[in-house]
Amino acid sequence: SSTRISYSLPEGSEITLALYDLTGRQVAMLTEGWKPAGSHQATWHGLNAAAGVYFCRLQAGDLESSIKLVLTK
Repeated sequence: SSTRISYSLPEGSEITLALYDLTGRQVAMLTEGWKPAGSHQATWHGLNAAAGVYFCRLQAGDLESSIKLVLTK
């Protein structure tokens, strides 16, 4: 019940990488703070989370990106 989320930054930036449920409630902060340019990874362990659909949102400077995750148990 874990997944690795990979992301790449074109330049160094303050970032937040957070997980939200379908109601928009934040359920986990995966990483935040300054990250240099390049490839990075974060891991989410969904052991205590309910099965369902989640959204992972990356905010880095002017960049914002989201992906959908489905947790099955």
